[in-house]
Amino acid sequence: MSKYLLILNLSLLFWSMFTMFSSREDDLLKTYSFEALEKNNSRQFINFACLVAIACSIIEFPRLPFTSVSSAARFATLLPGTGWNHLALIAMLFLLPSLKHSKQVKWTYIFVIFWFLSHGERVDMIGFLILLLFLYLKNHKITISTLIKSIVVALIIFLVFSYIGERRGGADNITLGSLFEKLFKQNTASDVGYVFNISCDYIKKYPLTHGKLLIFYLEQIIPDLAIPSVQNCGDIFLGARYAYPGGAYILTEPLLDFGVLGVLIIPNVYLGLIYMFLKNKRQYKFYVYIFLGATVLRYVWYGMEYIETALVWFIPFFYYLYHKRVKVKFS
Repeated sequence: MSKYLLILNLSLLFWSMFTMFSSREDDLLKTYSFEALEKNNSRQFINFACLVAIACSIIEFPRLPFTSVSSAARFATLLPGTGWNHLALIAMLFLLPSLKHSKQVKWTYIFVIFWFLSHGERVDMIGFLILLLFLYLKNHKITISTLIKSIVVALIIFLVFSYIGERRGGADNITLGSLFEKLFKQNTASDVGYVFNISCDYIKKYPLTHGKLLIFYLEQIIPDLAIPSVQNCGDIFLGARYAYPGGAYILTEPLLDFGVLGVLIIPNVYLGLIYMFLKNKRQYKFYVYIFLGATVLRYVWYGMEYIETALVWFIPFFYYLYHKRVKVKFS
């Protein structure tokens, strides 16, 4: 496990230090500042995006806030499909430039964040708040005061999200001490580490899958070819041989497909694609890039399958409406 993590970290270090990755990122964020993008958000589009964000949140979690439900019932949606949370998130990302000056957008943000958290869904909102913190630090000079404020805000967010996780797990006697304990004992991080562990064990005992998981991803992109009973590579291979909590660490699929060569090659292919993607500073790429920032915990902890539908279908759809400034009439 340490060897594979070292390979991943060295890859990240290489792209950070020996390429123009950071400067391309800076150029993209400077070119599409919120001030510049806010002028393009028409009133009709803001109304439409706010409606989508609120409606999709309710469709994803069609229950009263703080309702105690079983793990299976927690994922029961009002309408078929598994991408309603990402539709809500993408609508919020397109509304982001208008957040500072629009009360309507502010109230939409408050509602969506509250609705997700009050239904025990943390990952999407943690990622979204990480993105907001990242963008704030990119646009402000980092002083000691800014750093201390950021740490305090991060700690408060951490305690709130830990509380939500404990309540979701059925805990009743939750104290401040037990929440601080979560600084060192993270249930989700333990699950991810365990899945990574059994992935390493799998390639020692069983044949590699030789690209089957990459083909599976391509099949999942096309709705008619999607396999509804299969969630990810873990259900196909790991779940059949191990006690399996779900999810797939970002190195799991490279390991199962190609072993150590997968760890060497596939993360660098991902990084290379993002690097090439940043080369052309188009507005569409800005929204894709901040979506990757907001969903970082999704694909690092659970696999790339969890974001591919949004990348292939949802963001182009929203960008088309945004670019065309479609006028939607409301009664």
